[in-house]
Amino acid sequence: MGVGRCAANDIEPGPIAYIQGWGFCQKQSQRYPVEYKRLGRVQSLIFKAGDFVRSKANATQLLNYPLGGQNIVTDDEITDAFNEMMNSRQRAYGRILDTIGLVRKVRMNDDEIYSVLDAGGLSKQDVRYLLEGEVPDWKPSKTFLQAARERADQTSSKRRKETIEADFERRINLVYKLLEEYYAREDMVTRH
Repeated sequence: MGVGRCAANDIEPGPIAYIQGWGFCQKQSQRYPVEYKRLGRVQSLIFKAGDFVRSKANATQLLNYPLGGQNIVTDDEITDAFNEMMNSRQRAYGRILDTIGLVRKVRMNDDEIYSVLDAGGLSKQDVRYLLEGEVPDWKPSKTFLQAARERADQTSSKRRKETIEADFERRINLVYKLLEEYYAREDMVTRH
């Protein structure tokens, strides 16, 4: 018996079994407190890793949607989407960094944290930055740009398609300009 039985929830279902199972879990957590604390930390970090991956993807979509739009998109619309994406991305990184700080306080070492975050779907690059307490710079990946371009190109008329293609180049150039300005501001803040 022990930790595995309670953690795996293999107690028969039903109201009495639920109560008995709860008592069993409580007894086991008292008998094996170290294993239960470690199990709780790992499960919490796995949950937060999944939340981070979803939040980061959702943040990127905030910009990808207008960037790949089939209508003419203004600079202000792209700038707003870019700022919203960067703020959302910062919040996602902030939450996972807070969680890493908490699990370190309860003596989870960096090798364990790395393994859990890697298994939780984070990129190795993200994990390395997070273990250093840093947020990596965002750059539009080839996949990001390709997905936005394909969405923008899904128009029916050839003339309309040419207009959107020309506008798409303007959109991408604006994103690169916004990135340059964003990280220049961030550098100035960190230096002072």
